Order: sequence, then C-alpha cells, then structure tokens
Amino acid sequence: MLKCKYAGDVNDSGCKSCNGVTMLYNGKEYDCSKICTGFEQCDDIPKVTNEQKAISPKSNLKTVLIGCKSGLSKEINGVWYKFEAWEEKAVPDTGDVDVELERRMLFDKLNTHIDNQMIEAINSK
Repeated sequence: MLKCKYAGDVNDSGCKSCNGVTMLYNGKEYDCSKICTGFEQCDDIPKVTNEQKAISPKSNLKTVLIGCKSGLSKEINGVWYKFEAWEEKAVPDTGDVDVELERRMLFDKLNTHIDNQMIEAINSK
C-alpha cells in the first residue's frame, strides 16, 4: 500500500484531510496515489525499483495538461501589492482520474497560496 509523506499537513488545503492513503474532498473519499498532484511516497515504504519500472513502463501513459493562474491585488497601508501564482501539471488520462477534480484542487491550492502571501504581507507591516 502506498502512503503519502504529506498526510495531514494543516498548511495544505488538500493534505489536511488526508491520511496518506485516502483523502476527503467535497465529502467524497479518493485514493491519494491516483488523484493527488503532490503525492510523494513515504521513505519508510518500499519504493518502486528501476527493475520494477522496466517490467511495467509508463512511457505510453496519456496525460492531460491542466494549468491554473490565481492572482490578487490588495492595498496594504497605502501601498498596492499584486500576488500571483501559476502552476501547470500533467494528469493521467486513464479514466481513473477525475480531471475536473484535479483542476479544482489545483485552483484551491493556488488560492490558498495567494491568501497566505497576502496574510504574510499584512502581518509584516
């Protein structure tokens, strides 16, 4: 069983509801290793070796490229700030992955990042 090393990260909107194997999103449970964009296997769980990769190559895997840009302009103490974030990722196009869910999760991740940048700027003044 694969387990993610970021499970339960309270600073990440997706990871905070994750137990490393499954995560909750909009009230539904999903397999992290199949849908999570930031999934990284724990070091204490055996990783796939090069020999195993040679047996089951993934070079023919079709993907869908999704991207998201988020931004915010905010006046803080008379000074205008612009916060922006952009991320792009390839999602497996196998039918196992909900591309729209991936897109929403990416959008949520970037919005959280922008919110945190703004809060940091406000708190630094």
